[in-house]
Amino acid sequence: AQKKAEDEEARKRQTAYYRDIGSAGREIATGNVGRADQVLDACPPGLREWEWRYLKGLCRRELLTIRSADQPARAALSPDGTWLATITNDRWSELRKFHVRSIDTGRAERTVFAHKAPITDLAFSPDGKRIASAGEDKEVKVSDLATEKELYALKGHTATIRCVAWSPDGNLIASAAEDQTVRIWDAATGKELHTLKGHAFRVYTVAFSPDGKRLVSGSGDLSVRIWDPVAGKQEALCTGHTHAVWGVAFSRDNKQVASASHDRTVKLWDAATGKEDRTLSGHEGPVKAVAFSPDGRFLASASEDRTIRLWEIASGKEVTVIRGHVDAPEWLAFTPAGDRLVSAGAGNEIKVWDLTVDQEAHVLQHSPMGVTAIAASADGQVLASGSGDGFVRICEARSGRTLQLILAHTGEVKGVAFSLDGKRLVSSGLKWDAQKNVWSGNTDVKIWEAETGKLMGSLPGLAHAVHGLAFSPDGKRLATAGHDRTIRLWDATTWQEQAALRGHGNEVFSVAFSPDGNLLASAGRDFSVKLWDIATGKELRTLRGHTDTVFNVAFSPDG
Repeated sequence: AQKKAEDEEARKRQTAYYRDIGSAGREIATGNVGRADQVLDACPPGLREWEWRYLKGLCRRELLTIRSADQPARAALSPDGTWLATITNDRWSELRKFHVRSIDTGRAERTVFAHKAPITDLAFSPDGKRIASAGEDKEVKVSDLATEKELYALKGHTATIRCVAWSPDGNLIASAAEDQTVRIWDAATGKELHTLKGHAFRVYTVAFSPDGKRLVSGSGDLSVRIWDPVAGKQEALCTGHTHAVWGVAFSRDNKQVASASHDRTVKLWDAATGKEDRTLSGHEGPVKAVAFSPDGRFLASASEDRTIRLWEIASGKEVTVIRGHVDAPEWLAFTPAGDRLVSAGAGNEIKVWDLTVDQEAHVLQHSPMGVTAIAASADGQVLASGSGDGFVRICEARSGRTLQLILAHTGEVKGVAFSLDGKRLVSSGLKWDAQKNVWSGNTDVKIWEAETGKLMGSLPGLAHAVHGLAFSPDGKRLATAGHDRTIRLWDATTWQEQAALRGHGNEVFSVAFSPDGNLLASAGRDFSVKLWDIATGKELRTLRGHTDTVFNVAFSPDG
């Protein structure tokens, strides 16, 4: 009776744990990263598994948040990636100011008072010694960071300046304004060199190409225009957006331009011809900013849907969604090493994100609930992964291209495994009790045709979570292991149970057949690995040495 009561109590704790994991996943999905972190911290340490570590990792992606009493919708990153310039439009101050902060600590090291009206944008000089600031006072101010003093002002615009950019060689400054013009200035003398006319509405954004030979601008007239900044002439006109263009950027090889629009899309254009190369869709709100990664492989976009999305340039696929802003992020920049992304938004916050948390998300990206199980085919060509929302994804290992997406289970996928020939895939997943609104603790184990995603069969209902799955090398048996401390062998043709192997003192997380199919290894929460004789079902040996739960076990190819 006591053991039964203990088992029931353990089941309740496990159910509560999975409920909290689901809650944390939903909080992350809606941008409440802080709340998700609190829920995860409250989970009992003894129950924390892969899904807990995955979600915790998503919470830790956010390295730093800088908050302001105002709304610093834009910022600037120094060329070496060590300093961040942030705007503080203190309405009670005679002069509006910006701070230069350490990107590691967020601490303000320099403060420059610059404009009599709100500051709208900032840009570092290529040598990192000066900052150009734009404002609603229709001026661009160039300030020396060492002295924190203004060097000169660029005057000529007749309306609010929305964006400012410095050429890569440091010789030119470009500014975009609500007077429908882009102006080019000599950065040494402050003299206006060109007024670029052509836009029929406010110009919101401007950017130089990395080689400095071209300039791109975006406007409320729905167009993107590419200019020769030295000659002051338009080279190409890009049309296709159906609403205002808020952000633009050049690719690292100077060949493409990306644009962010109020029409919820990002478009890629051929910089030489102005022709549209690709449209990236996925945001659920207006897109405000874009930035290319230093290696040129990815593009980041920020939207009023409060997300930042990373796209693979070559394929156009969305590879990662970053959530955490309480309001719309409107500015983006990669650090030179590409390991961090900085974003600023209208929600009084600037954030620094760690992009190394899940570098391979472009291969296994699922849902905000995270990847909870993974397996590779024997030839290494195909991967299968399960997620917290019950989906199983089968994809090419090299490209990440999805081959099959299967809604396999009503709850979290706990395990996946391929047969040796790669033709079958088995998955296990939790069941949701709709009447009680809790995880039932029962598990579905289903067998799928890997090529088509067709259901081939299933095991009888199991009243416990199944974590470990493995096909025998000849494909005739399936081994399962889970919460009930038991390993079960099943006939892979009739799906009838053949044997039950007992001996572990706690739940079992992993099973693996030896290459010759004669032995089975198992690993679990009792800190041990056990070896079993398949023919007799007898335990042959217990391997001890681990001081904590053993989550995975595998044989070497030679056995």
